[in-house]
Amino acid sequence: MAAKIKYFRCTNRSKCDLARNREKIEIGDGKRFICPVSDPNCERTHLREIDPPGAKISPKLIIVAAALLVIAIIAVFAWPKGPSNGVNGKTVESALQEVWPWLK
Repeated sequence: MAAKIKYFRCTNRSKCDLARNREKIEIGDGKRFICPVSDPNCERTHLREIDPPGAKISPKLIIVAAALLVIAIIAVFAWPKGPSNGVNGKTVESALQEVWPWLK
């Protein structure tokens, strides 16, 4: 049976180039971690497990797509269709002409 590979990112941004470049680190299941940049102070505690590449769609992407869809639906149904009348069934232009008749 093949060993399962897990993917990690280093969180030690102050000392690690891999962390600053957000590179993935592959470690086989059950294998001892050896720092790829040979930092003797680096420990497994600096690693954060991430999903394998191409495993699934990012939840952030799903949220952004859903938000854009909701905005599009609201825009289609709530957008004014044609000239809108004001409070008393008057347009802004007719209300202004009542106050200032010289505005024709």
